[in-house]
Amino acid sequence: MQRAAMTVPQATAAAAFLYAVLFAGHIFTAAQNHERAFQVVASLITVMTFSVAIWIQIIGKFSEIDQKVRANTTGFVFGLPLSVGLSWAYSEQSFDVGTTILFLVVTTFTHSVHRILILRNKA
Repeated sequence: MQRAAMTVPQATAAAAFLYAVLFAGHIFTAAQNHERAFQVVASLITVMTFSVAIWIQIIGKFSEIDQKVRANTTGFVFGLPLSVGLSWAYSEQSFDVGTTILFLVVTTFTHSVHRILILRNKA
């Protein structure tokens, strides 16, 4: 039996929970000196940060364009501050303007391409 699609807020909450689990996992793996596991979890956090909207859409199993657009907007809004936090982490817990701008640009690009694909009915 296939489950029904969620609402955008429900899928956003589920994506946030997944992100929080990954974040806790990265802290745990770092504390336990599990370098390879830490790298895997950090990579998943990075991918999820740059593509929050896509994860919301996948988790929500959205088929309607308006749901996908709302998921894209919501993901973009959450993705921007997450990308600033990620840039801080990648800059060894310091603020680097270049890295921050780069991460904001990558997040914006990813979500913009995703929106274009949605509007062309390809995502």
